[in-house]
Amino acid sequence: MPKLIGVIAVLAVAAVAFIGFQYGLSANDDPSDNIKTSDDNVVSVYEIDQFNGTEDRSIQVKAGESFSVKLRSNPTTGYGWVAGDHDGSISVKSEYVTDKHEPGMVGVGGTETFTITCSESGDYILELEYKRSWENVDPISKLILHITCSD
Repeated sequence: MPKLIGVIAVLAVAAVAFIGFQYGLSANDDPSDNIKTSDDNVVSVYEIDQFNGTEDRSIQVKAGESFSVKLRSNPTTGYGWVAGDHDGSISVKSEYVTDKHEPGMVGVGGTETFTITCSESGDYILELEYKRSWENVDPISKLILHITCSD
């Protein structure tokens, strides 16, 4: 039985590594290339390419304005982006949209969009973690947003 569990664990790690490289998960990528801005229904939309480890981003907005952060996600693996505890002066809403795919396909990833609104001026930190909610281990990826809200 322990041998079977070991084989399953090795296969699971290999599958995650394969999927990771298919989606551009590489520790050698230049982090400065990972953020792109565009206009949408909110002030700014930041599309952040998939990454491993921890990344920090600084964002400046005016009080009352919203911005969105889009992150690749695949909840079919059990992993998802989770917003950590944050100050009540910012609100965080999330929405997941599956990529277009053929009917009947399973295991299809998508994009998790977090829309963040600051209600009053100040400096805030919001951590977004890519992990399985039931596991008590470090997340695969963590995005730390340093948000400055001004009047």
